[in-house]
Amino acid sequence: MNDAHFEDFVAVLLPGRKVLVAGGFGSDFSSLTAAEIYDEATNTWTPTGSMNVGRGEFVNAVLYDGRVLVAGGLATDGTPIASAEIYNPVSGTWTLTGSMSTARADPTAVRLLDGRVLVAGGDASEEDPRFRSAEIFDPHTGQWTATGEMTTGRSEAEYAGLLLRDGRVLMPGGFTANETPVATADLYNPKTGTWSSAGSMSVPRAGHSAIVLHGNRGVLVMGGLNSPPAATASVDIALQTH
Repeated sequence: MNDAHFEDFVAVLLPGRKVLVAGGFGSDFSSLTAAEIYDEATNTWTPTGSMNVGRGEFVNAVLYDGRVLVAGGLATDGTPIASAEIYNPVSGTWTLTGSMSTARADPTAVRLLDGRVLVAGGDASEEDPRFRSAEIFDPHTGQWTATGEMTTGRSEAEYAGLLLRDGRVLMPGGFTANETPVATADLYNPKTGTWSSAGSMSVPRAGHSAIVLHGNRGVLVMGGLNSPPAATASVDIALQTH
């Protein structure tokens, strides 16, 4: 790549066998605005338009029209960010859109079935309580609207929050406080805008990953920090119920 990127930067597929990489922290620990495109056909990286705000530890979601939403994160000085912006792969440019009501680092973003984007949890610093709050981005208006709060504040679950086949969102584990992972999970119902408890995993997890299995066989939740700095190789399966 043209720049070194680390800590929750964007890496998403674009049409035409291309990949967008943007933001994150650089080798000097500054929050990057830089973005670039990988072209599989030519095996090359090419710079594209830079973000308006340098971000690390932020979230992203690919919208139904192919544009890419990014939101929140941390600035170079550690200040949490509320702003959001959208990348247009046709023009190769970023445009600021409405800001979240809460500045969030390490939240979780999930695109809902209707095309809106749910962003939940996160924190303002390692020492502050994790947010229970959540809000929804409407790509048609560019605005955010508050929705129900999770049963527990969570951060570092950005690779584990996912959309179930029935349209609900599962949010397992995460940190509830500094270096304090939990085993509990929350379930969001977009029809009611409310969260409910979804049971507990076999071990606490943060910085973990999850994926929906094919054939309605449930959700596979893998790894993570279970007793920081110790990690776990264990895996849980959550069976979807109605």
